[in-house]
Amino acid sequence: MFTARADLSGLRRLEASVIADLTIGAQTAVQDVSEKATEAAQGSPTFKDKTCRLRQSILLDSLRVVFGHRVEAIVRASTPYAWFVHAGTKAHEIWPRAMYRSMGPLRKGQTRRGRHEGKGGPEFALGLGKFLRWEDPGGEEHFARMVHHPGTTARPFLAETIPIAAARLQGALIRMCESVARRWSN
Repeated sequence: MFTARADLSGLRRLEASVIADLTIGAQTAVQDVSEKATEAAQGSPTFKDKTCRLRQSILLDSLRVVFGHRVEAIVRASTPYAWFVHAGTKAHEIWPRAMYRSMGPLRKGQTRRGRHEGKGGPEFALGLGKFLRWEDPGGEEHFARMVHHPGTTARPFLAETIPIAAARLQGALIRMCESVARRWSN
């Protein structure tokens, strides 16, 4: 008869230590790759940025460990128009804003004006939601009741960084796993 016994109590401690090392390594790898992806998106030649607001708004928003084993990083562009640059827009009509407290339905694409916008003088008719006004690059003023916007082409400045980030992350995770394996193989 043969009896074999094994004490596995140290295995749990070893497992917890290896998982902790892998989690820390994954956090470091994801943070490094996310910072590189942020820099790539900020320097993207895909879109033109006249004011630099869009480029400056592209930031690594958060890095976190989810459920103790998944590492996430969020790179975000926070300007209100970032999605329209990234995904593009369809052709649409632009209407002036309706007057504050105006009654009745709004046209598609029309919004209501704030409380103190468009009071008095030549601005009064504009504030009633009757006209749009803009200046062309030559300084000439134009008025219209409605304009047809042709839409914009998508400029996926965030999505173009995904293949680059994925390749870098794969390499970083392989190096991290090799490092942890060397450490714990002794």
